[in-house]
Amino acid sequence: MSRKSNLPTLLLALATMTMVPEVASSQVPLTPRSLGMGGALDAAARGHEAIFLNPANLALPDSPDWSVALAGISAAAKLEGVDLDEVVDLFGYEDLSDAERADLLAEIPATGVRGKVDVRAPVAAVQVGPFGLGAAFVTLGDHGISRDMVELFLNGYEEGRTNYSVDTTRGQRVSLWDVAVAYGANAGPVTVGVTGHLLLGGVLVRTFTADPQIDLVRNEIDVGYRGLRSTGGSGMALDFGAAYQPLRSVTLSAAVTGAYSRLDWSDDVRVRELTLTREDFDNREGLSDFIERYEESERALQPEDEALLGVSATEFLQAGSELPTRATLGVAWQPTPSTDFVASYSDDLTEGRLGGDWTRRLGVGFEHRFWLVALRAGAATDADEERMLTGGLSVGPVNLGIARLTGGGDAGDHVGWVGVFGLSTSVH
Repeated sequence: MSRKSNLPTLLLALATMTMVPEVASSQVPLTPRSLGMGGALDAAARGHEAIFLNPANLALPDSPDWSVALAGISAAAKLEGVDLDEVVDLFGYEDLSDAERADLLAEIPATGVRGKVDVRAPVAAVQVGPFGLGAAFVTLGDHGISRDMVELFLNGYEEGRTNYSVDTTRGQRVSLWDVAVAYGANAGPVTVGVTGHLLLGGVLVRTFTADPQIDLVRNEIDVGYRGLRSTGGSGMALDFGAAYQPLRSVTLSAAVTGAYSRLDWSDDVRVRELTLTREDFDNREGLSDFIERYEESERALQPEDEALLGVSATEFLQAGSELPTRATLGVAWQPTPSTDFVASYSDDLTEGRLGGDWTRRLGVGFEHRFWLVALRAGAATDADEERMLTGGLSVGPVNLGIARLTGGGDAGDHVGWVGVFGLSTSVH
């Protein structure tokens, strides 16, 4: 089918919708080296890499004297139910012909469509001996649109119809700063470590769509979309780790991240809302116009908003907005000074929607270094329906990582990409 809609419209929508979050998604590592090795770096992490993975590694004898990482960024995007071309068409549906809209609707599964975005920027990380300090900015989230809502956008309101289902048209987003301080020490034959995190909340958002209000006499439909948002918050988290080297070439690693965590958001809740009528659907204004109207509607919370929710706005907004407790086991083998083989397994012990899309991860990878160049490859799975193939490259201080996510489930096949860039150096 023709692709008339333009990519800038899609990018504007993705940047401005309250759609897209967690703090550390299992499939989106902070460092290029970790991503390139299938996210299984836990036992092989050294220097600044250990701050967010296992602080016990800071005290291992082969840890560098000091290391620095600067200007990193990790970004991931995943689509469920559609591919990128169809998303571009959906955001520019007002420019499609009737035949193109029919073709697009035929591609939408019964479960609708969903997009997920995960962006984090490790601003800096520094390690000196057994001490480490790092800071990162994170924003994550997801948003879904039901098939019936897509049908309303594409075809307008069907007179006499009363069974429109729009409840999966909802989303969430969170952003925060994570400032981490880590320390590792020897404890007999093993090393142990702890990382303390100061969490500074940016914004927390949840959006939802109420059941359509249909007037059969007037042949009218009203669909209300609302978002609640809180700005600012603070909290803390603690990670614990241990490491053991039975041989100089073998490292065993165990860590519990989010062993304790708490994040309290501001009680000053704001509301944005958008009511779409039959005229809106029939006129096909376009999603960019709807987004603009939605963002301009921000106002203070009213009692009727909480009556619609059935719970307090704070309770609704903050439900599950916490870090899960995650346990990770890892192993690294260095058969030569220039080669590493790694494997790790992690599992979330508690729930928390700031923990990421994967609650489990099994990953393997390897790295080979020669002169100023390092090559990496790996694979990972969530032990269910999703898989990730990864690769990476370093040239001097410049580090790159890329991964392709694939899988299938109730929402049909989905695909996504992860990219990581960073600058780092170390001295042994």
